[in-house]
Amino acid sequence: MPRILSLPCGPWRLGVAYAWACTVVKASALAKVPCAPPWVLGMANWEGEIVPVVDVACWLGLPSEGAVHRHWLVGGDEGARLALSWAGRPASWVWAATSRDPGLLSALPAALQPLVQAAWRDEAGQGWAVLDGARLFEVLHTELTLFCALPGTVLRS
Repeated sequence: MPRILSLPCGPWRLGVAYAWACTVVKASALAKVPCAPPWVLGMANWEGEIVPVVDVACWLGLPSEGAVHRHWLVGGDEGARLALSWAGRPASWVWAATSRDPGLLSALPAALQPLVQAAWRDEAGQGWAVLDGARLFEVLHTELTLFCALPGTVLRS
């Protein structure tokens, strides 16, 4: 059973496999990206690699802590990394769930549904979803590429 690292995101706990997650770090300086969508907080230098820092709650249209994020989960492979930003504490657990609850899946934001490997509610009613980190990177990368290609969003010198 794989180990999962989860982050609070609106009313959910979103998890990614340890195999995808590189590290959790305290938030540091960001370089702003002109014309970027609001869910891109900026670019950061992580161990010599420039990675986009993304507010997943903002991307999903959920309440977000915005600039008060304190941690980043850096994940992905070399050349395909991103940092997920959040406020609060990450949690680690062993993922034993093997099915996708259709009722719970439909309650998740539409953008997340195709990325979910498993979803369930715990005894306290907390919704949990395990995401495919590589697919999350692909979706965010595609959205950012399309956003930057729109008229009026081109960087000007």
